[in-house]
Amino acid sequence: MVPIPDWPSDNLTHALPFFREQLANDPSLVGWLAWYWILDTSEGSQLVGGGGFKGRPAHGEVKIGYETRVPYRRTGIATEAVGSQVLWALGHADVTHVTAETQVDNVASVRVLKKLDFVHVGAEPSDGFLHFERRKKAQH
Repeated sequence: MVPIPDWPSDNLTHALPFFREQLANDPSLVGWLAWYWILDTSEGSQLVGGGGFKGRPAHGEVKIGYETRVPYRRTGIATEAVGSQVLWALGHADVTHVTAETQVDNVASVRVLKKLDFVHVGAEPSDGFLHFERRKKAQH
């Protein structure tokens, strides 16, 4: 495998070993941690980003995080991939809502969340992050 110079990012360098350890200790966490986004093209497969949840649901909530590699930003990949992961999570009976946070100045991330029907929750951020959630739609 050829190393990817911009992956993992500084944000993920410490998280990936944690995820690996968690999965080694509890294989039932599959799906509730890291996901990799792969784009298949005529030139081959490319890692374009990743996302995942910060553990299994608790009290109906699951937290999501994500990151797209720089060359693939502003292409719609994050919206498609995060949207798929959110639907996967909301398809579980014990998940009522998915939450996300993004830095106040991360306009692209805010745009992804709004496209996916997340709503801003809480007051103005004191921690430098905007907090969002998407609730499961009521079944009729």
